[in-house]
Amino acid sequence: MAKELPLEQLIQQQGIRNYPGHYYVFSAGGTPGPTMVGDKYFYRRHVKVLEKLNLVGSGHDIYSWKHTGAVAFWNATKDIELIRTQARHSDIKQTIEYLRDLGVRLSDDDKIHKFPKF
Repeated sequence: MAKELPLEQLIQQQGIRNYPGHYYVFSAGGTPGPTMVGDKYFYRRHVKVLEKLNLVGSGHDIYSWKHTGAVAFWNATKDIELIRTQARHSDIKQTIEYLRDLGVRLSDDDKIHKFPKF
């Protein structure tokens, strides 16, 4: 039997498939439900996390989660196309610039230094 992926494990732990298919995964009660959360729902949750971590005013915004995930995804896979699709970038150039802005050294960065000496 194949090992379950972490996302699948979370889906099963939360019993998400036990709810009707038309439910939103996140509703007002924090569980799947028929009502979509409000516009500021995730922003407010993010602020609560920052408060618990004593990071209010540190410059971390809600996109910090995306940035952290993209860097971790790169480190785990080195698959630029997969990261491009997950980040919903229109082309690879955008993804390369995005990762470089986050401080990621892409594997091709060192190739220029491997150029043979004449």
